[in-house]
Amino acid sequence: MEQNDEKQEMTMEELLGESGNLKTGDIVKGNIIQISNVCMMVDIGYKTEGTLDVSEFESHEELKQFNVGDEIEVIIVKKYDKEAGGPLVSYEKAIKKIDYIKIEQAYKMQTEIKVKLVRKVKGGVVAELKGFTKESFEAFMPASHISYPPVRDINSVLGNTVQARIIEYSPEKGNIVISWRLLVEDVVKKQREELLGNLVIGNVVKGKVTKITKFGAFIDIGGIDGLMHISDISWGHISKVDEVLKVGEELEVKVLEFNREKERISLGLKQLTPHPWENIEEKYPVGSIFSGRVTGLTNFGAFVEFTEGVEGMIHISDMSWVSNVRKPSDILKVGEIVETKVLKIEPDKQKMALGLKQIQPNPWKKAEEKYLPGSRLTGTVTHLAPFGAFVKLEEGIEGMVHVSDMSWTKSINHPKEVLKVGEQVEVVVIRVSVKDEKVSLGLKQKSDNPYDKYHLHSNVQGKVTRITKNGAFIELEPDIEGYVHISQISRQRTENVEDEIKAGDMLWASIMKVDPKSKKIELSIKEYNKSLEKKEVNKYMNQDSEGMSIGDRIKAKEEEDE
Repeated sequence: MEQNDEKQEMTMEELLGESGNLKTGDIVKGNIIQISNVCMMVDIGYKTEGTLDVSEFESHEELKQFNVGDEIEVIIVKKYDKEAGGPLVSYEKAIKKIDYIKIEQAYKMQTEIKVKLVRKVKGGVVAELKGFTKESFEAFMPASHISYPPVRDINSVLGNTVQARIIEYSPEKGNIVISWRLLVEDVVKKQREELLGNLVIGNVVKGKVTKITKFGAFIDIGGIDGLMHISDISWGHISKVDEVLKVGEELEVKVLEFNREKERISLGLKQLTPHPWENIEEKYPVGSIFSGRVTGLTNFGAFVEFTEGVEGMIHISDMSWVSNVRKPSDILKVGEIVETKVLKIEPDKQKMALGLKQIQPNPWKKAEEKYLPGSRLTGTVTHLAPFGAFVKLEEGIEGMVHVSDMSWTKSINHPKEVLKVGEQVEVVVIRVSVKDEKVSLGLKQKSDNPYDKYHLHSNVQGKVTRITKNGAFIELEPDIEGYVHISQISRQRTENVEDEIKAGDMLWASIMKVDPKSKKIELSIKEYNKSLEKKEVNKYMNQDSEGMSIGDRIKAKEEEDE
């Protein structure tokens, strides 16, 4: 600023310096040698004194500021005036010209000038230029050039006197456009450079909240904004940033990381205090019981905060021993204080599993003693699912009958084919799992598995119920069928099943395969006939026929058959 003023002053000295060759329009310095009511005589170093008409002073008081002997700046209006008898000079015109020269120099050299913001106009404000001797100059400051960062309410800055820079100047039209923002930006830039140059990760700096967003807050730490992410504000859970911080609030923050080239700084507030998960297993041992506040509910559980930053979760399965909890809000409410038991801690992941039901006796341990496998119980069907039916055995204890445990012989697609909600039903306990809190029940276990009496290679009799292209189905007893493939009907190749057997035929067959799980029995008429033949041969071979060879016996048997 001082340097620029010096340059401006030097230029004025050169401009106003004495010259032996005066020209009209020159500005010169002179000394007042006489003052009258009509004129002022000024020694300008010329052959004769210059004459200055005192009528150009607006008031007598303004004229009184000058005394004989004072130095004054004047402009040569005429090199010679008959009436004056010498040069005609003007103080007012000199001052005006000097002011214009000052403006032009301030524009060319981009020096600072003082301005007062006086009134709002479309697109910006009108400002008065200060520091000029005579003329009153007005300039336009666009809204985008009013300070930095931009001012939202222009009315808030009216009346302020600030430093500005002329960015456009048109002497012909008298238009002057100025900027306050450019000067502020220069100051901010210098501050930013100094700040970034001295910044060290881990430093604690003072800052001011300038803006709040959903994801965090921007903090001015001295000319540059750093971002403090919502996750770095508090060790505890924060739903909204404005619940913790306010715009304009001053605070100390820690520098977490920064990029000098991109001028990006990450800040933290919570890092000023110790990490709450340090020695967490000593503070909250597994198996201990603590009170906490419910901070949030989800479909799968509830979050409980013990202290700021220390939060655990109660899974929906750990909320009740006896109630079938559909959603956590059936049991808990946000803000509620509850007692919970620490079930598991994962310090590295900052996770803690909590239990609500674990502070009460486990009724499933009693169920294990009470409901022994194989015992028969009566319960009420509470609801049906595609995979099975739930049966209430007592308050809080339900068992489940899987569709596969409803019938030995029928394939059940849906439990509604066998049971209905509200029905009283007798069931058999298959097993009790305390860990999984499950009682497996069965209906078909009330009777023996009919497939157990069907053994591989045994012979059975049945009635042909259905003929297919590739075989036939044979009913061995109600709801139990065997299947004979076309290749197992006869020793000879069979092209058409009905050429050999008909629906309604009663016949014998051998069991080739039994699969109770898939409810399938594979039969063979061919193997049955082979077994009969073998039996007959063995019987015949064991008869007492002294003196006969084996060939004779076979021949005798063939003759007998004929």
